[in-house]
Amino acid sequence: MANTNLTAWYDDVLPSVPGCPQTMALDAIRKAAIEFCERSWAWIYNPAAANVVADQIAYAFVPPSNAVVSKVLYVFHDGVPIYPRSTDQLDAMYQEWRATSGTPQYYTQEDERNLLLVPVPAAALTGGLKMRVSLKPKFDATDIESRMYEEYREAIVAGALSRLMMIPKKPYTDLATASVNKAIFDDMIATVRHKVQKGYARAPLRNAAHFF
Repeated sequence: MANTNLTAWYDDVLPSVPGCPQTMALDAIRKAAIEFCERSWAWIYNPAAANVVADQIAYAFVPPSNAVVSKVLYVFHDGVPIYPRSTDQLDAMYQEWRATSGTPQYYTQEDERNLLLVPVPAAALTGGLKMRVSLKPKFDATDIESRMYEEYREAIVAGALSRLMMIPKKPYTDLATASVNKAIFDDMIATVRHKVQKGYARAPLRNAAHFF
């Protein structure tokens, strides 16, 4: 998987904000990329199948080194889809779901690092846990998957410019243009997310909500 450095956006961003330090521009680009990926679900990733371990409830996500999991889209146990439940829902369904053993039917999260299977798997299963997730850059990422740059370059430019132009008392402060860029950014996010969701609707998989 090829990656592109976030500084690749400098040529699109810096000319519109004269006097802006590169470090500030990079921070805005990174935050725009994080928000875009988080809201649009555009950065899709299929982790390698994980082994299910008997009596183990938590399974750590293993995303690329520059990313974290933003949203869980699908989960399969032994080829069978399992579905999301919030911890409150699980509390209502089981006397103690963290200690209930059986064949997993649901999953939940208590943080962004792990997926919890419920009931807790009673049997081991090699390669038995498969999922599809969407990613977002880490808060200190320096690069991103090249596809994101090639396909969504303009959206992240608009998001970065809206952030920078909103900063008060700068030579490039421009609330009106910031508002225009924010509208462009939001519209592009909505368009991409709609396309992603339509793609899921055509796929032989069920879209699953993320409760974290």
